Amino acid sequence: MNVNLRQVRAFVAVYRLGSVTRAAQQLNLTQAAVSLLLRQFEETLGVRLFDRTTRRLTPTQAALDALPVAQEVLDGVERLVNGARGMREKRLGRFGFAASTSAAAALMAPMLQRFRERYPEVEAVMQDRPPERIVEAVLMDEVEFAIGTPDRRTAAVELTPLIQDRLCVICRADSPLAQRRHLRWRELKEVPTISGSRRNPIRAVIDETLAESGQHFVPTHEADYVATSLAMTLQGLGVSVLPSYLVGPQHRRDLAAVPLVGPAVPRTLYAVVKRGHQLSPAAQAFVELLVGGVARPAAGLARAGGAGAGPVGVSPQADARWNTEATKAIHNPSTSR
Repeated sequence: MNVNLRQVRAFVAVYRLGSVTRAAQQLNLTQAAVSLLLRQFEETLGVRLFDRTTRRLTPTQAALDALPVAQEVLDGVERLVNGARGMREKRLGRFGFAASTSAAAALMAPMLQRFRERYPEVEAVMQDRPPERIVEAVLMDEVEFAIGTPDRRTAAVELTPLIQDRLCVICRADSPLAQRRHLRWRELKEVPTISGSRRNPIRAVIDETLAESGQHFVPTHEADYVATSLAMTLQGLGVSVLPSYLVGPQHRRDLAAVPLVGPAVPRTLYAVVKRGHQLSPAAQAFVELLVGGVARPAAGLARAGGAGAGPVGVSPQADARWNTEATKAIHNPSTSR
């Protein structure tokens, strides 16, 4: 059977309008073309759809039976076209993505809200995953993309930088350390510190980078969950060693971030996409929103002493020079080694 949409449209138009002439006008075709399409449709179905007289066309019972199905076909095609257009214009659609648990907690809620306001008919479904599982979720096609910092590189995925940060001392805003422009790793021996265990990806980067300069870091407390680390810092039990972007908005008035140098340890947050996969228009729009919306590390962390939000998450004496020096170091960490 070789039925095409032009034949179905011709049949429905002739049925609705009761005339080949009017159907031809509506379809912007000649009468001969409509008559041919109708005849081909009847031949394909093997039934007569209209009884023809010199004055009018009368639908047969076969036409009565065929009309609802034919109309459903046309309606389905229209829904398909409109849906595709809506997805292309990012007015409709659904996509899933994964985010590492720490990035999800610190960054994703306001970004999801902003995306919903901009694209109310698009459904963005987030799964928070342990950082070591975000690449797996992408490669297994469980999600379109992921947000995080892969603990190892693979040619099977493509990485788009979202935040180029570095490790900082996260301390209470009223701590004397918050007055510092930066801190060196060797100075951390003088204060209680909180960092992940050796299986933690951030701790692994710390150990590897410091080993290159002959240094060693042993935290006072080990906490693999960022929420635990920050809670301990807020209670005055020690300073956390984290990228500043992992300080969520609920803590940014109470904490300050002081960049660590000698060496600086970069920590970049990426959008992770399976190589060769083209993101759906809605997913691409969300990634573009992330690129523009989370590009400044931990914007809004408090100044020391509760003096108000600084331009980025650093202590007050660092505020004046952060944008010219610390940001330069973030994008080129070798300058602060």
